[in-house]
Amino acid sequence: MAKHKTRSVLPLLTKITVGLSILTVVLVGAVAYYFVGYRGGDRNVALAFSSEEKAMPGVPFELTLTIENRTGQLLTDAALTLRSDQGVTVLERDDGEIGNIGSSETLTRTFRIVMTDTSADETGVRAVLSYRIGDGSFERAITYAIPVGEGALALQVKGPETIVGGSVFELVVGYENVSDTELSDVSLVVAHPDSFSITPDEHEETPDGALWHIGSIAPHATGEFVLSGSWDASQSGDEPAITLTFLSGTGQAAQQLLTRRIPFTLNPSPLTLVIESAGGDVANAGDTLSYVLSYYNQSGIALRDVTMSARLVGEMFLAGSLSSDPPGSSFDARRAEISWDKSVMPMFALLEPGARGGVTLTVSLRSDFPLRRLGDKNFTAELETRITSPTTPYYIQANKLQSIVRHTTKLRGNIEFDAQAYYRDASAQVANTGPFPPRVGEATRYTIHWRIKNYATDVHDAHIEAQLPPGVSFVQVVKSSESTAPSYNGDTRTVSWDIGRIAATRGVLDAPPEAVFQVEAVPTPDMTGNYEPLLSRTRITATDAFTGAALVREDETLSTRLQDDTTVAEGEGRVIR
Repeated sequence: MAKHKTRSVLPLLTKITVGLSILTVVLVGAVAYYFVGYRGGDRNVALAFSSEEKAMPGVPFELTLTIENRTGQLLTDAALTLRSDQGVTVLERDDGEIGNIGSSETLTRTFRIVMTDTSADETGVRAVLSYRIGDGSFERAITYAIPVGEGALALQVKGPETIVGGSVFELVVGYENVSDTELSDVSLVVAHPDSFSITPDEHEETPDGALWHIGSIAPHATGEFVLSGSWDASQSGDEPAITLTFLSGTGQAAQQLLTRRIPFTLNPSPLTLVIESAGGDVANAGDTLSYVLSYYNQSGIALRDVTMSARLVGEMFLAGSLSSDPPGSSFDARRAEISWDKSVMPMFALLEPGARGGVTLTVSLRSDFPLRRLGDKNFTAELETRITSPTTPYYIQANKLQSIVRHTTKLRGNIEFDAQAYYRDASAQVANTGPFPPRVGEATRYTIHWRIKNYATDVHDAHIEAQLPPGVSFVQVVKSSESTAPSYNGDTRTVSWDIGRIAATRGVLDAPPEAVFQVEAVPTPDMTGNYEPLLSRTRITATDAFTGAALVREDETLSTRLQDDTTVAEGEGRVIR
């Protein structure tokens, strides 16, 4: 009987386990060395921001970044990038390529920064340092939130909290530069609703509001600005408030120093004035506008020496056509303003409590638009009226009683359309074929041009449409100046062109939108001696983007008469056999 000897495997397993343990320790050590020795360089590169100046909106200050290499190793290919938030502008930069940073070396970089918009969600900067240690690439970043301190300008606003609609009031704006830095190119922008009228002054109207140039303000210097105006209480939708914004610098580099909102309580004037327009709020060039101005003394006392005026504002009025009933006591041609006083309206000498009355006005509009440059659009005709008395009731703190009311009429735009037919068409670079004069039973090709002029408003949804008569077929689109081109529907025999939006003055001050397509016509015997129809009346429709009105125009039918083709003599286009 054979005997089998069994050899124990435990010593072998023990050796394998010990070997794996040693290998694991070696690998862990290597990984630890890599992350501690190399990646630890990331942790041991210190970045810190500091500034000795107080950050004030609109006032530049210096911000210093300190870079300290604590890794004990050489940093190579170092580069610094500084990014700023929306409300911060970096005026002078010191970032970019650095190169090598030695072991234990400390560097500083200085930036000149200004806070331009304290209303932004974030006002800070972020520095990112990239570098290499050996074969490893690393980044270190730090973010600095700039503390928003008090502004460089201190304001003190004096004026009435409650104002009477139509009466002129004053705001006295006192300002002081509380910083140690001169503020240069300072300007003031007053944002206001349309119902607030600024008393004529040396200011500019900008999309952001009325603009005044103040100039430079020395450190700790003071100044004063007086703003006067009136509120049209009839425009009740506007909130009675204005916003003052002080800026330093010009153009895109302008920095916001301070913004202050000034609210008011608005009371209606007891001497009321109402404008009624017979034509509503929209009119056409060439129309005659009719107004009724109604006044009413609700003050409870008699008002002496009342005067009333109406001024035409806008280039569309023909001031010489203005008439009124009763006639005015005077007319200022330079201001296009008509006035009434007690010499023509005796009741104005002493307007009794509860007294009311009115005058009527008619004035014509010019039939054309004063288009001088691209972008001239959205014309209006505004009637600005006011009624005034030096008498004030005891319960109103004002030097006179006044009501100012405006009525604005928007002018519809005008779109013109021209459909033309040609046999010889050099402008389209098309050689039309077939006999001309047209011959019975034989095909001749013609080109049709659609041209558009759009005057004083942008329009959208512009669409042109016409039908081909019997015996005429659509051949091809030759060209289009727009991104779309005419298309043909064989079922309805309709040629249409969806243009979409057309800007104001297109075709008037520059090249018109134009499309050209080709048709082929075969005259029948009954057309002999007559012109052959080529296209039905063409209709263009569009929506006025300024007034919302529908614009519709049509052009006459086209035939082989070809009156726009200067190479064709009168009568030459009649059909022959």
